[in-house]
Amino acid sequence: MKKILIIDRDRLFLSCLTDFLGFEFKIKTADDEFLGIKLAQQFEPDLIICDLKLPNLEGYQVLKTLREHRSTAKIPFVFLSCCSEWEERDRALKLGANAYLSKPVRLRKLLATIEEQLEIRELTPIP
Repeated sequence: MKKILIIDRDRLFLSCLTDFLGFEFKIKTADDEFLGIKLAQQFEPDLIICDLKLPNLEGYQVLKTLREHRSTAKIPFVFLSCCSEWEERDRALKLGANAYLSKPVRLRKLLATIEEQLEIRELTPIP
């Protein structure tokens, strides 16, 4: 079973996503960025979903931190954000995010993005 880490400050949203995705994936959640970074290193997820706005740091900093560590550098990273501006999306992708989805997210779109990113990861050799 593939593992997904979800980092979001909204505990209700975390619970809803866990319920939706929990049938197909092993889910871990973090409601702050520091726990999220720690879990990413311990849990070794196959994919990370992260909110852009977190309690202490922006999601960009979480992405940057994880990309700097060998064990987490190649994990597909999907941003979820209530900000739908193109500038934010472009910044996220330039910093190394694999996908950027706007909230409220359609669950089918989220699932399709997850499946696409996991498939790409399986087809991409890791040096």
